[in-house]
Parts: sequence; structure tokens; C-alpha cells
Amino acid sequence: MSSFALIFTKTALSVLCVLSTAWRNERNLKQLHPVFRYTMTLARDRATEFVNSCGDLLNPAWAESDVCLNEFANFYATAEPFPHVVIDNFLNEDVARQIEACFPSPHKNQDMTWYVYNNPIECKFACDTQSEFPDAIRRLFDLYKSQPFLDLIKRITNIQNLEHDPYLHGAGLHYHPTGSKLDMHLDYSIHPHSGKERRVNLILYLNDSWPKAWGGHLDLHNHDQDGNISDCAKRIAPAFNRAVLFRTTDISWHGLPDGVNCPLGDARKSVAVYYVSDPRPDATLRNKADYRARPEDEANDDEGVKALRRIRPFRRILKSDIDRLVPSWRSPMESYLRQYRPDLI
Repeated sequence: MSSFALIFTKTALSVLCVLSTAWRNERNLKQLHPVFRYTMTLARDRATEFVNSCGDLLNPAWAESDVCLNEFANFYATAEPFPHVVIDNFLNEDVARQIEACFPSPHKNQDMTWYVYNNPIECKFACDTQSEFPDAIRRLFDLYKSQPFLDLIKRITNIQNLEHDPYLHGAGLHYHPTGSKLDMHLDYSIHPHSGKERRVNLILYLNDSWPKAWGGHLDLHNHDQDGNISDCAKRIAPAFNRAVLFRTTDISWHGLPDGVNCPLGDARKSVAVYYVSDPRPDATLRNKADYRARPEDEANDDEGVKALRRIRPFRRILKSDIDRLVPSWRSPMESYLRQYRPDLI
């Protein structure tokens, strides 16, 4: 068993110790109240299951290496254009391949709850209903919300009051078929349900054999002295089993504005999770994502698209908005939709 798995074991044992203390005060387990007996047995079984299912998901080459963790923390703290770090070979390879193999799609898994973003500034599918996730992906999210993993994120980011977002608001599974895109943006800052401040994004890519020509790179942009978006500072390919951890602030401009150009039927697949904290005194109130054009695109921006960008910080874009503001717009995902989801056209 790896040392990371041992951390899970110790956590599980601490729970059992609390229960066993109460048990030792009884003459015999059979004399315990049936509800307590059930609770104790269930806790033991769940703890064992948790250790077995999550303890060995991470690649120990980085997760158990002080050298790697220190390097990641140093890189994150000094990275440009804002704090971030790329972690290759994030999961054990067999685990990553298992997750990729069961990754759902909007056309093969139409019974799942997919959010469809299909407008000039964002084209993608997303699902955040954990109960609908395949077992292998649910185990990944069990890992993400565990205290041992949270401690790793705190160590890398040096944000000690981080918490897992149980709502997965804006996170979950993201599916980008051919033609999909995501304009440069800042994420929302204050969680609409918990009131917590969003502090850190973790994105895991699960795209085996992804040629550079297919695009889908995550772009990180510089900012000017007023915090407005500037030129591209870094492009990160969505390579298989690659994780990107980055801080979400008022200058964390990111996106995939050049879109995805994979064959029909393939897709850029990613798993996203966000970590939050109590709001800082100087936290900016941003309830929705703030989308902007790149400087090189702004001059050619349609006035209707500019109007959509002004709407998006307050709510999602509706079909009625598109019909009113950009009636001639055609979705770059049209080929995918016509082939697999004509019901969404």
C-alpha cells in the first residue's frame, strides 16, 4: 500500500476508534442498540471501501515526493501570467485510462443531465450531477473532496483555508466536440449557493492520442495595468492525464478561444473541480463569468456579440438573445449537433 493510501487508512481508523471507544463501554457488541451496531458496521465498511477505491488513484511519483511537491509550490508561486502549475501523469496511468474509457458523451449518454452552452462566446457540454457519473469518475471526485488530497492542494497553492465545493457549481465533466470553444474569461468569484469565494481551479484532461492540430489548448493571457486582458502568455495542450492547477483572481484570464478541431465523434474531455474559501475582505463580487474578446479579435467583433458579452456576467445566454442580437449566427458545433443531437438545434 502506498503512503498516500496509508493516510486514508489512518483517517478511516480514526473514525473507527471513536466508534470502538463507545463499543468497549458495552459488555458485548450484541448488546448495542441495533441502530448503533448498523452505524458502526456501515462506517467500517465505508471506510474500508474508501481506502480501497481512492487511496491509489494518484500517481505516487509526484503525490508522495517532497521534491516534486516543493517544485510545484515554487513554480506555482512565481508562474506567469498568474499562479499555476502543470502536473503531467497526474493519476496512475491505468486509473486515467479507466476514467477515459468510461467518460460519458452527450450523444451516447443522453439520459444524463447535460448543460448545453451553444452561443458565440461559449460552445460546450457540461454535467455536474455526481449521481449520474460512472463509478470510476465518482471515485475520482471522492478523492478530490478528501482531506489528504485537499492538504496537497493547500501545500502547492499555500492557501491554507481552502475547502472543497460540494455543489460542483460550474465544475464536473466538460465535453468539447469539434467546433466547440470558450472565449477568454474570468470565472465567477463568489459562489451563488455557499457564498464562498472561488480560489483555485483544477482541470484534468483525458484525451489520449490528441494531435496538436486538433487544438483545444488552454490559453493563459497577460493583463494590462488596469487588469484588462492582454496578449497570450502561455498555451497548454490538453494532453492525456495532464492536470492544470491555477488560481482564480481578477487577472486570471483563461479560455480556449481558437476552439477544437478534432474529427467528428472525438472530443476534448476534461474533469474540473474548484476549491473555495471564506471570502477575503477585498474579494471582488463576480456572480458569473466575465467574457472578453482577445485584443486581436476585438476590432472585428460583431456588435451583437459584444452585447452578448455584456449580458453574460449577469446570466446565461438564451436562444432568444441570439435570435435578437446575432440572428445570422451559426453554431461551430453544428456538424456535431446535426449528426448526434439534432434535438438541440
